[in-house]
Amino acid sequence: FGIEANAQQSLFVDYLRKDARQRGVVIPIVAVDQPTRIDKDVRIKTAIQPPLAEGRIFILENDNELEVEMSNFPTSPIKDLVDALASAITMAPMRSKSLQASKRTKAIQLSNYLKAQGIGQLHIDRRLEELGLTLEVA
Repeated sequence: FGIEANAQQSLFVDYLRKDARQRGVVIPIVAVDQPTRIDKDVRIKTAIQPPLAEGRIFILENDNELEVEMSNFPTSPIKDLVDALASAITMAPMRSKSLQASKRTKAIQLSNYLKAQGIGQLHIDRRLEELGLTLEVA
């Protein structure tokens, strides 16, 4: 389970861990620290757009709330579900190394994709840094 842990939300993570431990229940809780220097809408777009464009996101037919948020994003003031989806995508394990492109190739592909979406270079650089990717030759 990923739980946002910025600011006061970290107290909730601590409480859940303590409560689970007292009950003898093992819950794999991962504290998710959202980068505060990246605009929320940009962070969500950069996480969701690539897998969405690749057809790797499926929404259940009866999940009307997520569908409404996705169709109204980013103009709607309510972004809770799309934000949670973006976090889940970021938490998802990467493919095995044999299936992954090199980090540099991934950085180039993501950078080109985000540029085509109108994302500024500063936000692209921050997203690449957040993902541990670089455009520089080692």
